[in-house]
Amino acid sequence: MFSFRTTSIFAQEDLALTKGRVGVLCDHTAWDPQTGEYLWESFQKRKVLERTFLYDVEKNTLNEQLTAENLASLSSLVIELQDLGCRYSPYPSLILNLFETIIENRLELSVYLVDRINPGGRQVEGTQLRAGYRSQIGIEGIPHRHGITIGELAYFLYNKLQARFPFHIISYKGSSINKLLMPWSIPPTPYYSGLFTSAFYCGQYLWRATNVSEGKGTSRPYEMFGAPFISELSTYCKEHNVSSWNSKDNPIYTEGISLRWCNFTPKFDKWAGMKCYGFQILLNPQAAYNSVAHALQLIRFVNENCTSFRFASQGSKQEKAVDEEKKSIEILLGDKELIDFVMGYGEWEDIKEHIKVEEQKWIKKVRRFLLYPGEDLFRIK
Repeated sequence: MFSFRTTSIFAQEDLALTKGRVGVLCDHTAWDPQTGEYLWESFQKRKVLERTFLYDVEKNTLNEQLTAENLASLSSLVIELQDLGCRYSPYPSLILNLFETIIENRLELSVYLVDRINPGGRQVEGTQLRAGYRSQIGIEGIPHRHGITIGELAYFLYNKLQARFPFHIISYKGSSINKLLMPWSIPPTPYYSGLFTSAFYCGQYLWRATNVSEGKGTSRPYEMFGAPFISELSTYCKEHNVSSWNSKDNPIYTEGISLRWCNFTPKFDKWAGMKCYGFQILLNPQAAYNSVAHALQLIRFVNENCTSFRFASQGSKQEKAVDEEKKSIEILLGDKELIDFVMGYGEWEDIKEHIKVEEQKWIKKVRRFLLYPGEDLFRIK
């Protein structure tokens, strides 16, 4: 049983919420600017709160708590999480694992999801994750930048599993946080710092699978990238008779942004305390930009022109594939054609067409799960 509700979670009169044993699954962003309370505090005041599952973005261990035993004592579970709009977020896998636990154990549990605005907007980028590449930050069939809200994504997964347990989505238009705060006002992760992060995140995140810094440890994570060895590129334009880094005859030129050659010294993470050479990406707000497509070109360019460039042998624990060991870049890209391209094989025009077809397929596939009229998905043509 599914329903979409347009009033706030506290306007719902279901007995499972008002008289039952309520569990709350949320992160640090589930805060109400009108009351100054977190979601679990509000349910605690109602004297119905049974259990709180608080997600820690750094530890990523919540799956160990969402067991059938812990859920069985609840009559309802309220979810409020700020997704990032891309498949690297752990939340889609978290929700999928939760739904599978409810179904497999036949739990009598009503689930309420408080929807949130997607900070990445309605733009779609990249290709759908292929079979064999699933991990805790990647579900098969989801593209790099999916363009839908966390509620719509949960609705898609609910339908995919052919679930029948009571599932209710609370419209983001009924929540005060979506009316009074932008989705990055309380950063969903420490490195998702603001407005422009959403334009670059899905593409620049891919540097995590290399020995190039994605800007963590600076004030501009995912807007800058570099490494000490990229100083090798300082004479590239002159040696290859290229006008500038932003001229159309440059192999890493793309519309929608400007590349500023710069240096920075990360305070922590990769190359901490060492001077890194690289680029700051500057967005043209009047132009369209596909961060995933551009990142693929950038990674291949650095791979081919910097002798010290390396792909990481493996990523974090959640970046390991479920069925077999794979390199981090393989898990993040999740598509052999894209993997081969960054390794130096294939032509860009073929990859560009491949991405186009994949984006069109995703838009068509999830169209019926969109909950907000007038908010259509789109891709950069």
